Amino acid sequence: MSSRSDDPGVSLDTRVRVPYAPRLLSEWSPQIRYTPARAIMWNQREDQRLMNSYKRIPREALMRLFPDRTWLAIVSRAYLLKIPRKGRWYSPEEDQLLLALYHDMDLTYAQMSEYFPHRDRFSLRMRICTLRKRWGGE
Repeated sequence: MSSRSDDPGVSLDTRVRVPYAPRLLSEWSPQIRYTPARAIMWNQREDQRLMNSYKRIPREALMRLFPDRTWLAIVSRAYLLKIPRKGRWYSPEEDQLLLALYHDMDLTYAQMSEYFPHRDRFSLRMRICTLRKRWGGE
């Protein structure tokens, strides 16, 4: 059988189908769907990957794992899926220092944030509210 293109019965499709050959990218990836706001919708594979990794992988690794997503999108999706990320907020030493600054000194939250290099005044204020609720409104 001739493979010339002028033969009417010959297909010009040159892809070879072997059972163990890699599939085309379009066959692996699901169709991309968009929200009305033109954001890419999450699919089941991404949800499963997020459920398996969100609790134990640091932020930078998660950003590499989901290159098309912003950090806010990842955190929002984890919140919707009710995936907790505990143990990452404040250490007991930070809580003690924060309570000491709050009770002993007359500082604003902006001034307190100078003692915590990676915290802003809003985060400190929320943590104080949480600690006060936990210990009955100290």
